[in-house]
Amino acid sequence: MIPIYLWVICYLFPVFLVLFIGVIFRLKNRKQQIITHLGLILSILLSQYFIFQSKTSFPFRFSLVSSSLLIMAIIISYLLIGKISVLYSISAVLQQLTMLSMTFLLLPYFKLYEILILIIPIYAVSHLREPKYAIAKLFVTMAFGVISILLFVLLRDIYYLIALHILGGTLLLKNGIIYPRIKTEK
Repeated sequence: MIPIYLWVICYLFPVFLVLFIGVIFRLKNRKQQIITHLGLILSILLSQYFIFQSKTSFPFRFSLVSSSLLIMAIIISYLLIGKISVLYSISAVLQQLTMLSMTFLLLPYFKLYEILILIIPIYAVSHLREPKYAIAKLFVTMAFGVISILLFVLLRDIYYLIALHILGGTLLLKNGIIYPRIKTEK
């Protein structure tokens, strides 16, 4: 298969599917978030399928240190924003697995800067549902996406990156920067 088709099928197709469903059915906040996360799951499944077909193995390596960091991040998130942290942690897992599965799939075919160009803008723009703090959100999500992919290429440790995502996102949620309408408990 032509490598760019992998990106189109595994990353772009789920994005357009989510947008199409959102527009056709005029979905509002919660339903749109559910559809968005189903799109992330679809992207992960497609990427993992093509990774499996290429006879390689995605690095789901267990590390006591990074797994402990992940557990601590979830606990800190819960202490800072309450019950919503459970849903946010699941979202962070899905977002990271989507980005990192796609990165892993594309690494044999593209230069790193090309992968960043293919993945990061969509990741960043997808966080612009609320117009409040749009520039800050765009900058922060683009920076985090780049850092996340670079650290993944260097470390191949998804648990550490999920923990970072949860902690960073929790701080943005707590301060009303990402999804300012969500009420946190703390």
